[in-house]
Amino acid sequence: MRGNERDFAPNATEFWQLHKIPCTSLRGRVRSCRWLHSDSEANYVKHGNKEFSPESISYEFNNFGYRSDEFDETGSIPALMFIGCSYTLGIGIPWESLWTTIVTKHFETAWGIPVRQYNLAWSATGGDHVAMVVHQCVDVLKPQAIFVLWSYINRLTWFETPRRRHHFLPNSSSIPEAEHAALLRLSTNANSFFNFVKNYNFVVWRLKAVRVPFFCGTYEHFDVETLKHYVPTHSFAGRWRRLDVARDNQHSGVKSHARFAEKIIGIAKNLQPSSGGVTWP
Repeated sequence: MRGNERDFAPNATEFWQLHKIPCTSLRGRVRSCRWLHSDSEANYVKHGNKEFSPESISYEFNNFGYRSDEFDETGSIPALMFIGCSYTLGIGIPWESLWTTIVTKHFETAWGIPVRQYNLAWSATGGDHVAMVVHQCVDVLKPQAIFVLWSYINRLTWFETPRRRHHFLPNSSSIPEAEHAALLRLSTNANSFFNFVKNYNFVVWRLKAVRVPFFCGTYEHFDVETLKHYVPTHSFAGRWRRLDVARDNQHSGVKSHARFAEKIIGIAKNLQPSSGGVTWP
């Protein structure tokens, strides 16, 4: 790269910048909807889980385009931050049944104070998204703790320009065909695993530096005996288990969310609120 520093001026990009919350593609376009991504009306008619009615789910978005409570950048309101892919966003799942909502309500009851849910998950993302969001948002939003459901390790983020990113999935992508083919040639299980390890360790040490507790689980089938050789596992809750299906008949359902929430609550049971920053349990 030669002399393109202006491409990365603060007003030229919102990615990987400290203290700048990255927006989703919905910001300024949609505040609420009944159908989203794979949970479409057409899919529901043909293949959907009819245990859910068309009226049973609505998606509400905050000012930044996330399915989340509004962000308070003063840090005066206790909040928990959640990051992940469509399983954490809750495609095909009512807001009140999300694992993130269950965890938030648990600590709200345990602490006896109102707690906001900052859900910065987005569909088709992987560990690169998690690392970027933690880096950009933790100092701004000042959460009491951060919870992550790591997605499939072969999901990568590719930046076409400083303003435009793509989420690389081996089986489907918005990336132009030539670039997607090139990424497929570079994609190996080993590279994906070590990228996951890199992102995991980055998040742990980034949050340890600002004394914000971190708890997580994985959608991939990794156990502690394997992971402990690569990453700290004292706050690892285990693997997500698919027990049922969501309205789109593709994502995991309400029982699956409740089970994972139970695991997360179990590993984070000693978490206590603090107005001056949270100490590690």
